[in-house]
Amino acid sequence: MATTSFITDGAVAAVHVAGTVRSDRVVLVAFDHEGALIGRDTIAISQPSHGLDVAIEFDHDFTGMTVAGASDLEKAIAQADGWVIDMRALRGYRPFDDRRETQRSVFLAHLGDMVSSGQARGLLSAQDGGTSTDGQSHAENR
Repeated sequence: MATTSFITDGAVAAVHVAGTVRSDRVVLVAFDHEGALIGRDTIAISQPSHGLDVAIEFDHDFTGMTVAGASDLEKAIAQADGWVIDMRALRGYRPFDDRRETQRSVFLAHLGDMVSSGQARGLLSAQDGGTSTDGQSHAENR
């Protein structure tokens, strides 16, 4: 997407990604807020690992994006040969925040195992004034 003007063009509300027809290129079709076709671009794929993949957070179904009835966008969706990016969601994406949230989720997912194995014994909480989960003060845990 960064190789196109779609990301910076505020008139582009949605982009249909039709990458299922050919493995050497991805066709991007831009639509405005009323669902009218306003642009097209093709991205060449030099290696199979360089293709565009759907990220559910940007998919129009996931974001609840409104699609105007009988519009060009609705017709593109009905063909079911690709997926649609909600550009509002993509433009609002903050990679640093996402990375931090992912790190937090992974840590919390493993926390029980870490406590069970002794890798984590007590955790500090800002809410309890620095008292760990085992009731000792922060100074006692040093």
